[in-house]
Amino acid sequence: MTGLTVVCKLRHITDPKFWEDFKDKDKEKDPAELNRAAIRKLTELKRITYEKKMENPSQYGPFSDRVLELIRKFEQGQLDAAAVLKEAEVTARGLQAEQIAHVDSGLCERAYGIYKILEAFKAAVAGGGGNGDEKKAGGEGGHAIDKLKELAAEIHDVYYSDSTAPPGWHMKEQLRKELRGKVRRLVHPSGLENWKAIPTQVEEFAVKKYIKL
Repeated sequence: MTGLTVVCKLRHITDPKFWEDFKDKDKEKDPAELNRAAIRKLTELKRITYEKKMENPSQYGPFSDRVLELIRKFEQGQLDAAAVLKEAEVTARGLQAEQIAHVDSGLCERAYGIYKILEAFKAAVAGGGGNGDEKKAGGEGGHAIDKLKELAAEIHDVYYSDSTAPPGWHMKEQLRKELRGKVRRLVHPSGLENWKAIPTQVEEFAVKKYIKL
């Protein structure tokens, strides 16, 4: 067992010093030092990805799962410290990219979070009004993604607008129910699989990201 415990300052992915452990992973290095670096990075990434997963499981859950799998393989001796550092860096870079993915998406950060929730339902978004050509178009990759983004933006507006979600909305059960209903009406015609579960997941995200006092 490696014993993933460290007595040191745990750095965040935004700290430039976080990345220093990766610099010498391909060079000859003291095995004990490599081992400490691997443990440190896994400990840091476990904490970081857990916190991000709590923020949005659909968006960051895969990163948390990847880190836990790395820990398992390291503890069972399936990967040595150098290999762990290589895989940890790939995961950290992916997480870093995901945190700014909204920039190129055409959505704001919160709407992009909703988009990731929708995406996790393995969408097969219908084109809209209901004829066969529209549904076929909705099944095409690029068009389906665009429709999913449009849907995410519409749901974002539900929770962003004071007219539908005024300050304190999260403390009013009836209003929360009405907001879930609005989301339900938006996602119902979308073609998303298991769409009935979406309003609750969106609400859980909104309670973290759309609170107004």
